Amino acid sequence: MRNDREGNAYEKSWWFRTIRHPLLTEIYNRFYTREGFRTGRKIIPEDIGESLDAFALAVWIMDDGCYSRGAIDISTYSFQLPEIHLLQAVIESNFGVRMKYHSDRDKGYRMYCSKSETIKLVRTICPYIIPSMMYKIGSH
Repeated sequence: MRNDREGNAYEKSWWFRTIRHPLLTEIYNRFYTREGFRTGRKIIPEDIGESLDAFALAVWIMDDGCYSRGAIDISTYSFQLPEIHLLQAVIESNFGVRMKYHSDRDKGYRMYCSKSETIKLVRTICPYIIPSMMYKIGSH
């Protein structure tokens, strides 16, 4: 049984574990280590542009994206400002979509698109969005 921060047991709790596998370790090392050292937080690798394709962007938006008032934003709370700038540059270079960001209280930064940029973004990722996640791009 799992407990919340106050020590109360959750009514229901679901979790799973994965086996250790070299491919999963490689992914972990790519996003949680820099120059061979653990960072203690998720990072954006400097070569992210080589692997951020339309499919990966679609998966990211299905996980951390939000559609509201005709625009998409992405939770990027764990990333530092230079990493946000890198993501902006990569998304513009790889997809022709300009992203902005704003500080979300004390949580960190959120990246977002204007309505016109959201239209371009949706055209790019729509083929990869699964039916149950279409609401993340404004479709039902």
